[in-house]
Amino acid sequence: MKKFFAFTLAEVLITLGVIGVVAALTIPAVISNYEKKVIEEGFKKTYSDLYNLIKRSEADNGTYEEWDYTLSSANFVAKYFAPYINLTECKGHNGKNKGTMPCFAGSDGNFYVWRYPGQEELSIGGNFRVSPKYLLNDGRTLLVMVTYDRGREWKYVTFVADVNGQKGHSVMGEDVFVFSLSNYLRYGDRGKPIKGFHVGGSENDGDFSATTESIRNNWCKVGNNMGTHKCGLLIQRNGWKFPKDYPIKF
Repeated sequence: MKKFFAFTLAEVLITLGVIGVVAALTIPAVISNYEKKVIEEGFKKTYSDLYNLIKRSEADNGTYEEWDYTLSSANFVAKYFAPYINLTECKGHNGKNKGTMPCFAGSDGNFYVWRYPGQEELSIGGNFRVSPKYLLNDGRTLLVMVTYDRGREWKYVTFVADVNGQKGHSVMGEDVFVFSLSNYLRYGDRGKPIKGFHVGGSENDGDFSATTESIRNNWCKVGNNMGTHKCGLLIQRNGWKFPKDYPIKF
């Protein structure tokens, strides 16, 4: 008589339990790694898109150094950037469309917000509230602010980009990064000359001259909101990949 071998119910339950434990330990890591890959690609693409945007505008409007930085942020964007950005929609207050300018959400725009690491509420503040806000055709969001100060020779454009769109966490230094186009020589009466398109904000010379170790230990960390504007430099300097010791944890 042929004998048949089978697993007991206890053995099946134990096996399923082991599989469940392994899945619980590995799936979050897999998801996190996938999210990081998406953000890395979006971050690099945003840098490339903005760089190419500037170059296309220069072909029509002359070098960025000669642009009119006395214009308001909205008018500056309308003249130098808007013709070179593909958009799907822009929203105003309560999601209503703005009809005056196809890609300007206005000071009451409600679709572009972010958190700083450790914050629970989504919010924007300061001059960012009155800056033009854009929704790109692939879901990424972009905020643009132009700063001009004749006395201190401040002439720069700040871009704040959510590189995976609002479907992500919208955390500065995690999936929201700052870029800038600088057309001034130095911050006040100190610092090294700063010109051109960069990762990081233009409000502080340390964005570009600080060492990677200094940015990681002193700037890009929970609790230093403005310091997280520099976090993108750590990714760029690491070949457009999150370093293993990246301070902002997912």
